[in-house]
Amino acid sequence: MYSLVNSSGRTSVDPNAKIRLPPQKAVCVCPFEGTVVRVKAWAACSRRARAMQQDRLLKTDLAARTPHFTKIHTSLSPSYGRAEAPSRLEDVTLLLVFIRRQKRLSACVLDDVPLGPMADSVPSLARDAVLKESTALPEDVPQIRGYDFNQGVDHSALLRSYLTTGFQASSFALAVQEINKMIEKRLEPVEKEEEQQDQQGCPGCTIFLGYTSNLISSGVRETIRYLAQHKMVDVIVTTAGGVEEDLIKCLAPTYLGEFSLPGKELRQRGINRIGNLLVPNDNYCKFEDWLMPILDQMLLEQKTEGTHWTPSKMIHRLGKEINNPDSVYYWAYKNDIPVFSPALTDGSLGDMIYFHTFKNPGLVLDIVEDIRRLNSKAVFAKNTGMIILGGGLVKHHIANANLMRNGADFAVFVNTGQEFDGSDSGARPDEAVSWGKIRMDAKPVKVYADASIVFPLLVAETFAPHASRLNMDKKGN
Repeated sequence: MYSLVNSSGRTSVDPNAKIRLPPQKAVCVCPFEGTVVRVKAWAACSRRARAMQQDRLLKTDLAARTPHFTKIHTSLSPSYGRAEAPSRLEDVTLLLVFIRRQKRLSACVLDDVPLGPMADSVPSLARDAVLKESTALPEDVPQIRGYDFNQGVDHSALLRSYLTTGFQASSFALAVQEINKMIEKRLEPVEKEEEQQDQQGCPGCTIFLGYTSNLISSGVRETIRYLAQHKMVDVIVTTAGGVEEDLIKCLAPTYLGEFSLPGKELRQRGINRIGNLLVPNDNYCKFEDWLMPILDQMLLEQKTEGTHWTPSKMIHRLGKEINNPDSVYYWAYKNDIPVFSPALTDGSLGDMIYFHTFKNPGLVLDIVEDIRRLNSKAVFAKNTGMIILGGGLVKHHIANANLMRNGADFAVFVNTGQEFDGSDSGARPDEAVSWGKIRMDAKPVKVYADASIVFPLLVAETFAPHASRLNMDKKGN
């Protein structure tokens, strides 16, 4: 159906109806659904019309309800016009051309472009919009090109091709570059005259590694353990779960399940779910049996030797006591890598400390000493780099320490958080720049991805290829 609007604003929507219009009005049926067509017409149909000759602007909103247009046969009398809609398909411009040739209109303009000869030409507005000319891009802008498997399967070359793949693949490649810059800077020797008393043995770049507990629960634990084992990072920040899950795995395994397993049934069976990982509750019972004697000994040393316990000192002690090379914190203890966890009571460790207060109260953990120690690691560093997996406390704790030196020199974030809720977890690195937690001239990278996929690949392209050089530096220290 067609909707024909005359000057009074009335419409006719019946395609079979006889439409009677004054002779000075032009009717246009638009071939595009919902388009508004403006027709400027000069009436010249009769003496009466010429006497009343004037410009009129008609707005005809014609919504085509059928996929094609019907040819319009028009006959005009000195007083009235009649339009019919037979079945033959035709372009609507024929109507206007027909009227014009019959000398019913002295001129006919569609959107200020004359019809007739222009009907076969592309409107300049459309042409200019579609064929907009481009300015030249700089010559050093990379061209998009992915990996060609016709060259065979070369995993390292595949990951290098991510730089020109686009999207998060390119972000991954930029993260590789950023971490390699940290490593190169870390291997630079510190001039003796540049060393202050608080900088003795300080590398060219102090690398802070932060991660959430779920990554220790997962197989990413082995990647993190590798870094601690070979002393490739200088400072670790994690949550309570990030500590206890490592120690518990030395006592009993974690299993692979499914995200969809019903919580009610798991609870009835004493099985805890972490995503698609399963941890029998017996594991935590074994952890309690292992931990309680250590807490007793720590309290005894506090009372008899005046030991001032902090979360980092407690983690150091637990790494010593676990005495298992599968443990991240065993290697942190062996290589004297400080591990900070300001919310150490927020997990199973806190549960056990709580239970211990009823049996043998008095143990004290000082978080104030730890914050001074952590911040000093940043303040007295020659350069700093942040590698943060996930968000929350670990992300902010590392970033805030680097605020004390007016920002980190290098930064890589890997998480799936979004910034739209204003959370620090989802914030882009540029927000940290505004706070002075990343330097203004830095080139930080955020990879929007699951760290369980990305981080082992990052290590494969960064720390692992430099292992021999980093180990030599370790022996030198």
